[in-house]
Amino acid sequence: VHRLNDFDLGVHVLPPVSFNNAWALPNKFFDFVQARLGVVVGPSPEMARLVREHGLGAVAEDFSAKALTAVLDALTPDRVTAWKQASHAAARELSAESQVQTWHRAVTALLT
Repeated sequence: VHRLNDFDLGVHVLPPVSFNNAWALPNKFFDFVQARLGVVVGPSPEMARLVREHGLGAVAEDFSAKALTAVLDALTPDRVTAWKQASHAAARELSAESQVQTWHRAVTALLT
């Protein structure tokens, strides 16, 4: 994550060639947030939801190179700065530590 912080954006476009790809929420996505990067993704439902919910970046219209190019061509320094600030604001909530606590509470509730 430390090395990623040298950059401004993390880009992850994963075409839905399988069920797993369609619904993926890869570690790389969370690495981008922890590195305080702006995030650009394809319209994968879970990644797109988090990007929109937290204002982390942009969601390409589809999985094509043309759609990704359109997102990248529309970038401005101010927009990238805002996305990086949003990643910083969401980093704790989207951290492994926070997610582990959520899972722990859910499993504990099931067992009691």
